[in-house]
Amino acid sequence: MKKLTTLLIVCAMSLSVSAQKLQINQIFDRYQEAEGVTAITVAKPMFRMLSKMKVDDEDMQKIMPLLNKVNSLKMLIMEAPDKSTDTNALMRTRAQNEIASAVKGLNYQELITVNSKDSKIKFLTADTTKDTFDNLLLSINSEGNSILMMLDGKVSMDDVSKLISEEQTTAKK
Repeated sequence: MKKLTTLLIVCAMSLSVSAQKLQINQIFDRYQEAEGVTAITVAKPMFRMLSKMKVDDEDMQKIMPLLNKVNSLKMLIMEAPDKSTDTNALMRTRAQNEIASAVKGLNYQELITVNSKDSKIKFLTADTTKDTFDNLLLSINSEGNSILMMLDGKVSMDDVSKLISEEQTTAKK
């Protein structure tokens, strides 16, 4: 009985994470072709190719091991509409509000939040229970401009820590 309960809890958590990822993907799908929106998608084959490239750049070599752990990267960039000349200003305002609402409603854990006079930045993850960052999400709203970025993959905290310590070592030289 105990095993069955544990299995049901794990399944429920998996479905919850999948549903949230689906919600974010639907926002990307809905607005990626909208006028005034820049959409960027980098798929897993590109990350695999990048991880196999021979690069002399020291900074790039540091992140190469992480590239195999990434499934995709998606970004939506919306500039503040000029209401006097932009015929799609209402659509972009609606999209920005929908994105803000969706991010607010996610059951993601906040890693970093910055709130200042003119901007709000949130860096979230779906799961940190296993010492991994799963499906990282970055939301930036600043003076009417919005950026939503989703990094689909699992990056361990050890990988991030190693990258940061290598960067600090390089900066001290």
